[in-house]
Formats: sequence, C-alpha cells, structure tokens
Amino acid sequence: INITGSQQNPVKGVTIKDLVFRNAAYTYMAPHGVPSGGDWALQRSAAVIVEGTQDFLLSGCHFDRVDGNGFMLSGYNRNATVEDNEFSWIGDSAMLAWGYTNGIDGTAGDQPRGTRVLRNIVREIGMFQKQSSAWFQGRSAQTLIQNNIFFNGPRAGINFNDGFGGGSEIDANLLFNQCRESSDHGPFNSWDRLPFWTDVPGEPSLVPLYNEIHHNFFICNYGSSMCIDNDDGSAYYKLHDNFEVYGGHKSDFGGHNKFTYNSVVAYAKDYGEGLCGDFNSVIPGFVDGYWNNTCVQGVDTPYFDVDGDPNNPQNNTIGVMHDNRVYNPSGKLQISVGGQTLNIADWQAKGFDKGTQGFPMPSDDQIIAWGKAVLGM
Repeated sequence: INITGSQQNPVKGVTIKDLVFRNAAYTYMAPHGVPSGGDWALQRSAAVIVEGTQDFLLSGCHFDRVDGNGFMLSGYNRNATVEDNEFSWIGDSAMLAWGYTNGIDGTAGDQPRGTRVLRNIVREIGMFQKQSSAWFQGRSAQTLIQNNIFFNGPRAGINFNDGFGGGSEIDANLLFNQCRESSDHGPFNSWDRLPFWTDVPGEPSLVPLYNEIHHNFFICNYGSSMCIDNDDGSAYYKLHDNFEVYGGHKSDFGGHNKFTYNSVVAYAKDYGEGLCGDFNSVIPGFVDGYWNNTCVQGVDTPYFDVDGDPNNPQNNTIGVMHDNRVYNPSGKLQISVGGQTLNIADWQAKGFDKGTQGFPMPSDDQIIAWGKAVLGM
C-alpha cells in the first residue's frame, strides 16, 4: 500500500486496520540512500509506505515474513499513530520514519513529526539486512515510542540516526535480545554527527529539544555493549528512571548534555565490565551528568571513567556527578580520572561527586525490587 500526498495537499485521516501483510519480496538490493549522518543506508520503500499525510492510523495489523521493510513514514507526515501491531520475521526493519531536508536545513518541515508508536510487538527482524531495527528514525522529530515490546533483532532495537530537532520520548518499553548478530551497539542506539537547522524548538536553531528516555526495561544481552548507546556526538538526552540490566552511561567523540539520573543499573557494562559510565572531555559548559543512580558493578573496578587532569580538574568540563549508590564485592569505591585511579574520598575532597557512596553487593532479590520500584511495578 502506497499513500502519497504532500505538505501542500496532504492526505488526511486515513486508517489501515486489522490487516495481514505477508510474503512481500526482498528489497535489500534496491537503490539505497543515506538518511543522515549515522551508519545507515536505506531504501525508501516498505510494505506500507505513506508520504504527505496528516492523522494517519495503522492499527491492529500483522506484518509477517515481509522480506523488505514493514512500515515507513516518508517525508512530510504529521501526527501519525502506529499502534497495536505485530511484526515478525521481517527481512529488514519493522517501522521507519525518514524525512527530507535541504542539506542541514530542515525548516521547510518536510519530515515525520508528532508520530506515536504505541503497544507494538516486534520480533525476528533483520533476516536479510542486519543494519535494521524495530524502530528507525532519521531526519524526524517529536516521536513518542511507548509501551512496546521489541526483541530478537540483529542490531539496535531503536535507532536514532541523528539528533534532528529532538523532542522525542521513549517511555515504558521492554527491549531485550538485541545485537544478536553484531556488537558495539545496544537496545537503543543514537548518532549525532551532523547538525540540523530546524524550527522544532520554535525559533530556527541548530540546538534541538531534549530527547527523553525513561521508565524502560532494557536488557543488554547478546552482543550489546550497553543499554543506551549514545554514540558519536549524541547530545541533548535526558535518561532517567530506567531499569538497565548490563547498562551504563556512554559518552564519546564530543557528545554532551546527556544526563542519567534516578535509574537502576544491574551489573554495569559500558564496554568494560563493571563500568557504570564514562564522560569525555567537552567544550566548557557543555557537560554530561550522572546523579542519584543505583549502580551494581558486580566486580571491583573504578565505577566511572572521566577524562581530564586529576591534579587540576575543571568544574566546567568534568560533568555533574553526585549522590550515586554503587555496589561491588568489596564495598569500596574508586573512580578513574585521566587514566589515574582515585579513591572516591580523594576525588570528593577535590569537590567532585559529592554524596556518592560505595556498598557491598546486594542480593538479586533486592536488585529486582529496585527495578520494580523504578518502573512503578
């Protein structure tokens, strides 16, 4: 099914409901384009593709053994809803949103915005195309991804190919069994190598709205490197109240303004086992944050890795850290600063990471109870 309108003459109010789509041909050899600054190349096609719509609804459908992409929002779309669908044995990605820009200028508004992705089940995807996800977005903004279950995929379950506009929210989802055929990724992955000039924040700006990821249950198993992989310059994320199994806070290649707080991390992993997170050095005033988290390391190793000079740390580049509760076998807490391992008391004496404490390992029952509490279960 192909529904095509335009921003000037949109197709309004179409519903596709309670249909089965199956046995479509593979498309991985079809012409591809580059959605934006992330790793992906992509064909602009799917079993159901819509462009130039307002208030489109896809509900209660089953996509089974579709050997290309399942569903795509292409170009201008406003306030589409994708709810209560199942995707299984998909050749490429299950659901995608891919907009248009004039170079880095997205102020013409020719993108999916205000999309709602609700209560979908996605499993067994990427049968042919391994760079695939349950939900992908590039040059798209203000997406709500809520109450979905995504599992059994070769790469990230949710992939943001760029930081276009921001304002997206990922809430109350369950993701596990991702990166079954790859590594250096996680249940969620983002890149932000290319800035975009958008009017999503109101006045045109290169600075996007914050994306928010909260109250999710992420399990970083198989080849995943951490639960939330904010890679390659990813910026402007609020990451809070998540239960992450084998998770950690990632920051690299100039990434900044990513704040992890009020979360529970069980058996931390940020590439390295037991690492609750890392900060890279950034422009003064554009820092990450990590506070009021419960992090179970599982091994005795520095709980965080911070770039900078341990003998002359600068407040405006180190990042915001305080009041974390960290658990390991010895109950003693260390931090790595510029490659040098410091006891937490020595680091706190320099004025950093106030209120953070180390404790002996909790029981698994206690960890599960913390996870349930942070998810409101």
